[in-house]
Amino acid sequence: MDWFLHHDSNLHVIGFIMLFQRLLYQTRQYGIRHHLLKLDRLEIAVVTMSALSLLILRLAATPSLPNMGFWFAINLQLLVLIYSCLHLKTLMSYIVLTLVSFICFVTTGNLGILLFMEVFLMILAVIALPEFIQLSAKYTLLFHLAMTVLIGTIFWFTLQLLSITTVHVTITMIATFIVASVFAQLYNRFASSDSQPNETLAYAAYHDALTSVKNWSAFRDEFNRSFTANASTGLVIATLDIDHFKAINDQYGHLVGNQVLVVFANTMIEALRPYHFDNYFYRTGGEEFSIIFPRTDLATAT
Repeated sequence: MDWFLHHDSNLHVIGFIMLFQRLLYQTRQYGIRHHLLKLDRLEIAVVTMSALSLLILRLAATPSLPNMGFWFAINLQLLVLIYSCLHLKTLMSYIVLTLVSFICFVTTGNLGILLFMEVFLMILAVIALPEFIQLSAKYTLLFHLAMTVLIGTIFWFTLQLLSITTVHVTITMIATFIVASVFAQLYNRFASSDSQPNETLAYAAYHDALTSVKNWSAFRDEFNRSFTANASTGLVIATLDIDHFKAINDQYGHLVGNQVLVVFANTMIEALRPYHFDNYFYRTGGEEFSIIFPRTDLATAT
């Protein structure tokens, strides 16, 4: 029976991840096509799905009847919460997931507020640490897997120490959680790689194919992060384009126009490099470019 529940849980995990990834991809593509900056609006559909999944799993877990099905539902809630937090990017998404998970945990009886705070703080560490220690994309996947497994293990051992679960339940849930976590990360890697190296795909997704500078998608994501992080220290955005670019294309042809774009982009990168802003230069349209100046006042940026 335990094996059957274990197998069924993995199927639920894979189903959730497939829907999550597909919805996330569609919303981000929509944002790119329509040049939408507000990621919190783009993530509404994905965070709604995650919140509904948590609430449905909460309804499946009946506190008055803590059998194996109950504990598996709790296990799935924990995994859905961690996976969603790792792949969503906005404060709005974190707030919604925090509120929903708080309701789910606190209304499950013996789990209580202390366990919710424990999980919340550990997930917060998983989100913040990769950026703080500047992990490359190559190692972020392994880091997420290791931290996810650690959170699940600590969570179930805490329940064991509080005499809420038996040794058998604890071992079964930890084993199930580890297997489901590995499945989740492997599927995520498979879905995002599409038989190509992850770093190559990540580079292509955030860089313009012609000029090799960062593209609109990168600008949108980094603008949102910079806007949040630099609210008190200053943030300046410069937008610029090439004068009479249509005339260049009309008179000399698009191949020459492309060369103008490449030379212009390279010139701007070289000009910005001494000031350490070369990594904040983007091609946001045809002949339109933008620069983000984080932690900078208007006079300095000018």
